[in-house]
This record gives sequence, structure tokens and C-alpha cells, in this order.
Amino acid sequence: MKKLVLTAIVTGASLLAVAAPKAYEGGLKPLLKEVKVDGQVLYSDDMTKEKAIDIKGDKPVKVEYTFVNKGDKPSVGAGRVFVHFMKGNKIAMGGDFTPKVSTSKWTKDFVFKQTRTYNFKKLKGAKIRMMVGIYFFKEKRSPRIKLLNKNITSGARVPVGYINVQ
Repeated sequence: MKKLVLTAIVTGASLLAVAAPKAYEGGLKPLLKEVKVDGQVLYSDDMTKEKAIDIKGDKPVKVEYTFVNKGDKPSVGAGRVFVHFMKGNKIAMGGDFTPKVSTSKWTKDFVFKQTRTYNFKKLKGAKIRMMVGIYFFKEKRSPRIKLLNKNITSGARVPVGYINVQ
């Protein structure tokens, strides 16, 4: 059994606790390397700002995800990719999936690619913000793992970019 080590910093009346990685994370340190939408690069980990692209809402759209494990080992638990297509502050559509190669098999520097097809017909005319992350669905409360990307949100999501559905 692994020990949980807590570091605490006390400032005035507040207490901030930083926990060690959870057991199910193992040595997984995922980086979302790239996202392509119908062959167009919407996101790359070296981009400094979010990009917007146009798609046709009346046909299926292929989205290719590329992750790299920068950690020294895979996860112990099985991670699942969550995809949120946001309209304003609400999730207009989800696109979660279980990787074809489990995160428990993502060894050091393993590159994982998977393509998914989505239908945006119901979102025609909308500007959608795409958010991506990884969570452990078999764990209590389905916790998210923090990806190594720069602009991660407080919800452990990577803001990928905007899709204008025409």
C-alpha cells in the first residue's frame, strides 16, 4: 500500500494542501500533442493562442487526437478521454471515448492517436469551444488527471480551440 504524503501551507486563516499523485495515475503524465479536425490542425501543444476553424455542419466530421505520455510509466487505472463541445458556458455536445490502447499501456514517450467521427448538424450556426482531458471513470467520483499542457483550466481541461459550424 502506498503512503499519501501531504504538504501543507498555512497563510492566515486558509490552508492549502497539495497531495501526491493518486495510485491509479501510476506514472502517467499525459500531454495532448495535437488535435486535427477534418485534417486541419485545430490545436498543437506549441500554439500560444486558441485557433478557430470552419466546418460544414451537414456532414460527419473526423477529429484526430494525439497524446504522448511524458511520464516514466503508464497509469495503473484505465483512463478515458473526455471531449466537451461548449456553447457559451454549457456543454452543447459530448464526445467522450475509451482509448483503443488503454492508458495502462501508455509507456514512457508512447504516442497515442485515435480518430473519432462527430455529427454537428444540431449545432449549425454555432461557435463551439472544444475542451479535452482524461479522467478515471472506474474510480470514485471519476477524477480527472492534470495534463501537462500549458493552458489547462481549473477543471483539468485543455482548451483546444473554436469550431464554427456552418
